Amino acid sequence: MVEMTEPVISLVKDSGATLKRHPPRPEMFNLPSRYELQRLMLLLRDEDLEIRSFVAELRRNTGLVQFLKATANSRLTSDEHYITDPGHAVVMLGMRQTHDLLSQLVSATVDRKAA
Repeated sequence: MVEMTEPVISLVKDSGATLKRHPPRPEMFNLPSRYELQRLMLLLRDEDLEIRSFVAELRRNTGLVQFLKATANSRLTSDEHYITDPGHAVVMLGMRQTHDLLSQLVSATVDRKAA
């Protein structure tokens, strides 16, 4: 896997004059093992979880941080703002959507191993 220092966001013109960002492809990032992803998913299920403590755990996985920031940035509609902090990415995506993204990454990891 190639570890990237900046999130990759490709811009394409749509039918109008605005630009749309494509969501990042997980295979472009050095993601943690499925067990680590599942551990983070369990943390997100805790009702008493503080975002700060989750982000502290998240920061241990550079590739995952980059993926979540790129995903959050791909959903922005303006080029005026750019998310550089993993905490801001989690807040922008929301806890449920962050959990769903981790779940999709676990499924993709299992599918790649089976292939």
